[in-house]
Amino acid sequence: MPSQFFGLNIAASGLRAANAALNTTGNNIANANTDGYSRQKVETSASLALRVFTTYGSAGAGVDTLAIERVRDVFYDNKYRNNQTNLGEVKAKNYYNQMIEQYLDDDGSSGFSSLFDQMQASLQTVMKGAGTTENKQEFVSRMEALTDYFNQIYTSLQNEQLDVNEEIKMSCDRINAISQEITTLNEQINIVEMQRGTANDLRDKRDVLVDELAEIISIEVNEYPIVDVNDPDRDTGANRFVITVAGGQPLLDTYNYRKLVCIAREADQATNQTDAQGLYDIKWAPSNFKEGDAAVMESSASKTTTDQTTGSRVYSLSDFRMDSKLIGGKLEGLIAMRDGNNGSYFNGTVTYSEKVPTGTDGQEVAKIKVKVSDSALMDMNKCNIPETGTLMISGRYYDFTSWEYDGGDTYTLTLSDESTAIRMPPYTVVDKNGEPAMVDKDRRLLVSDGAGGYIHADDGTPVSADEARKDILRTCSIGASIEYEGIPYYMQQMNEWIRNFSAEVNEIMTSGYAADSEAGVYLLTGAKGMDSSGQYSYEELTTKSKNKRYYTVTAGNFAVSAAVHNDVNRLATKKDVTEGESEYLNMYALNEMITKKEIFRGATSGQFLDKVLGDVGLNTANSRTLEDTYTALEKTIGNQRLSVSGVDSDEEAAALVQYEQSYTLNSKMIQTLTEIYDRLILETGV
Repeated sequence: MPSQFFGLNIAASGLRAANAALNTTGNNIANANTDGYSRQKVETSASLALRVFTTYGSAGAGVDTLAIERVRDVFYDNKYRNNQTNLGEVKAKNYYNQMIEQYLDDDGSSGFSSLFDQMQASLQTVMKGAGTTENKQEFVSRMEALTDYFNQIYTSLQNEQLDVNEEIKMSCDRINAISQEITTLNEQINIVEMQRGTANDLRDKRDVLVDELAEIISIEVNEYPIVDVNDPDRDTGANRFVITVAGGQPLLDTYNYRKLVCIAREADQATNQTDAQGLYDIKWAPSNFKEGDAAVMESSASKTTTDQTTGSRVYSLSDFRMDSKLIGGKLEGLIAMRDGNNGSYFNGTVTYSEKVPTGTDGQEVAKIKVKVSDSALMDMNKCNIPETGTLMISGRYYDFTSWEYDGGDTYTLTLSDESTAIRMPPYTVVDKNGEPAMVDKDRRLLVSDGAGGYIHADDGTPVSADEARKDILRTCSIGASIEYEGIPYYMQQMNEWIRNFSAEVNEIMTSGYAADSEAGVYLLTGAKGMDSSGQYSYEELTTKSKNKRYYTVTAGNFAVSAAVHNDVNRLATKKDVTEGESEYLNMYALNEMITKKEIFRGATSGQFLDKVLGDVGLNTANSRTLEDTYTALEKTIGNQRLSVSGVDSDEEAAALVQYEQSYTLNSKMIQTLTEIYDRLILETGV
């Protein structure tokens, strides 16, 4: 049978529930304008009924106040974060695409089309028989204005590449800072909730950070309850909070996280011929890694070792796949703009290697032959690989100091001394008799057995051709395929036009004669070095010994040859050496080439800007449209999320009245019961 004071306990439980609801409503109202705050709600349930052994069986025992919970919908959180990832990517692309468009835009006086038209007009003045020294000077000056234009655009794009590069570092630093804050919050949340509390405000802070993280990089968030292995049915109250990024790469796990660190490339480690110096590669590192710490680059997981000589810590930094299409967010947009090569990069198969002496201290360097299939790699006017750099062979990095091209489908690269010290994998060689041979993984020579197989040269052990060759053909690459038209792509497009145009102009100029019947000299070339003190000779640009031809001419060093700059009368105006100085047929030939010959993507020389502006205009329009779309979705999904988790003043006002009435009624119930107990105790003598 229940106590005489049973009703008082019921009323007291209602009073406590109403009081908690009033306080929670007040907290909601106070935080109505707090960014990231989630509306809170008191969770209640009816108390277990009391068995009273009467005809009605049991009696209600009041209300239990269980918890104060956030009102949150994980579905809308995921939708919002996925949209933020897409928005972050297209915002970065849109901003920098607009910058490139501004650089290339023709304002009617200093753009490519204007300068090209002025150059062609001055050419026509010369070829119409008014070829005075002044007119020749005007033509050369207009041609120099065109070369200066490309020099300026090259500098502007390199500066933009450096700006993007710094944004990549800032994004990685922000990811690291967010990761550290989240791990700290995870610890605080678990401390609170292991004591049977609910860390609502701490969870709100964590969700704000996760939202920000989602805009920088694609994420996947999972939270699991931590189970006591000795008593699986016990609720520990603690949770494991895991975030993976960029398609499943682990970023943090509850109290531990990994850093994304930016390591600047050395001057001789460029990925593209026109890359600015100091671009960053992104690596995974332990959370205690600091800038300036000793590190080695590995493809495996990051770890820490100790230098046995100095006793200092050495960190192994593992690769962050910058060519992944799953990075997402602002970081992917920035990488696409900085490194986007439209899928054109050096890649092939290593088919041969040998070690050759350097001539100093008995050291050797390795030379490897790489077979390529990309058409852009078999056209030096399109080629954009650096003269020195870093290549990857089957997952391992090697530095190369030079390369040659055979004019067909094979490159020969010379590796640095340091790279050669690393044991090279097996490649096809020839034995001393010129027969096909190879070196196996243990550096033992395999020679042909004359029947399509191989034998070990030292002991004659037979080895089948399939077994011998299974590890021979190794993939080789410089950089990676970034299938977006970023800054390297536009640099490559400029270089291609410049090289094609220079080759055509120089061929015409060198086949003609100056007014004094001297042999014509080439007109366009590239400067050597940063000070422009030297220039590539015509022989260097046309020699076939290394088949590089105009590869050395870029938008950054494009120039008019010093011979013509210093003496405009060296300009090859005549076609026939026997004609007088008033014959200008060579200038007619030059104008004919400029006007009619297709030298760039099926277009004539003057249509260069139309092609490139078409590319950047399309990219800008796409990124702008997508930014508008995802911005609108951000508002729509954000409103949907706020409709669940946001504080609505009208709802809270109605709740305030509701809980006030509940509190008043429960108070009235206590007052009524107090009067009953007074009558019962004082007047009946119970």
